Amino acid sequence: MKSAWELAMERSEASHGPMRKLTDEQKEAIADATSKGEARIAELRIMRQPPIDAAKASGDLATAALLEEHLRGEILKSNNKLESEKADIRGE
Repeated sequence: MKSAWELAMERSEASHGPMRKLTDEQKEAIADATSKGEARIAELRIMRQPPIDAAKASGDLATAALLEEHLRGEILKSNNKLESEKADIRGE
């Protein structure tokens, strides 16, 4: 009897083709890109959170919500850029 993981891998290969093995250089490049991407997101949070907190403290919830939405958008854009970089490294 096959495990759930084995069945999932078979379904994935059937729909997406066989998985390619990454080279050590690709793995290192992906790790580096991930580290830089996470650092970009941390930097965004550090830069954008104080104005959000200040707006909340002053009772300006509309401004705080707007700033939070802007932060979420920047984080999403950064995550999309990271995923694109990793796909380029994998050759997708």
